[in-house]
Amino acid sequence: MLHNSYRVPADMMHFCDQIAASSAGKNSTASGVSEQSFAEDLWQDTKFNVELKRDHIENNLLKSHDLSNRVTADVLHQYRYFLGRYKSLLLLFNLIFNYYSFLFCIIGEYQQANFKV
Repeated sequence: MLHNSYRVPADMMHFCDQIAASSAGKNSTASGVSEQSFAEDLWQDTKFNVELKRDHIENNLLKSHDLSNRVTADVLHQYRYFLGRYKSLLLLFNLIFNYYSFLFCIIGEYQQANFKV
């Protein structure tokens, strides 16, 4: 048996019989019902497609996992890292200060040696 040019499976034949029996009892106004049915089907399909898209978007946004397998350091480790960076900055500034103070001392001694009056 064919329904809308598709073959109907054997286990669903009883649905076709029920549809045929219910449509046989209707009069010629069945065309108006089929248009309304088409509109309802179109609306339901549209609504279903919108809900399906929304579900896909929600699924993608809510279940996005971090795949980098990183573990955030606890507070003590973060503080230790901060102190390490701070300490290295202090050492760097200390080296720069000592270098420039050494240069100024040498320049000062050079000026005193060469420009004695």
